[in-house]
Amino acid sequence: MVIFDEDKQNKKLDELRKVEEENLTQALSSKYGIPYLDLTTTPINIDALRIIPELETREAQIAVFNEINKLVSVGVLSPNNQKTQEALEKIKAKGYSLEMFLVSHASLSKVWDRYKDLSYSFETKSGALDISNEQITDFLAQVQSIPDVKNLINEVLTMKKSYRISRIMEIIIAGALSTSASDVHLEPEQDYVRLRYRLDGMLTDILDFDLETYKLLLSRIKLISNLKLNVGGAQDGRFSIKIRESEIEIRTSLLPGTYAESIVH
Repeated sequence: MVIFDEDKQNKKLDELRKVEEENLTQALSSKYGIPYLDLTTTPINIDALRIIPELETREAQIAVFNEINKLVSVGVLSPNNQKTQEALEKIKAKGYSLEMFLVSHASLSKVWDRYKDLSYSFETKSGALDISNEQITDFLAQVQSIPDVKNLINEVLTMKKSYRISRIMEIIIAGALSTSASDVHLEPEQDYVRLRYRLDGMLTDILDFDLETYKLLLSRIKLISNLKLNVGGAQDGRFSIKIRESEIEIRTSLLPGTYAESIVH
């Protein structure tokens, strides 16, 4: 007797629909004279999302996914949509030039989903929970050695601002890049957390800090790495930063520990 698996069948149908839509979008690109692009396989510049709020992009059926030297790359579902045209004119009015691509619903959804990595609290130019590529670049200029990393983090730890967690993350990344660390380890102990860089194959102690800060940092890292917040076991994810026009992908591994999850970048 043949057993009909409805879930499996529905999954196949969804996959077929996605393929059909991509094929249709690719065909329409010739009609409109606009190049086709599959954003589901294209790196997204998180900073570019700031150019236009998520709600407006959804209403206009567009997706801003990159910006270099005031040239904005934007995916559109239909160039003839009035709200699409209005949104594009609004972007131009901000002083940007446009590079337009025809994309599918799946491509739009992929970019829209990345807005969850932004927090528009506006407590600073880069937000209370956001990681700023510009800030990382600034820290790179300040960090020349391991003591510089330690001093900067200790300085931020005294701050009461909510965005201090993002500043710590930015300093850790800048320090790793500046010292050519191959990976970064955050290891919780019973009463503190130890930050270590792997330098020339050897794990090197950077500093110890408090568990309360680590809990907030762990949640932030899970969020930007697209990991489950309520899961305490092993997980793997990734996020990207952009430094001097180069996109760097950072992998995140969470490992179960005696006192809390350890983080390896």
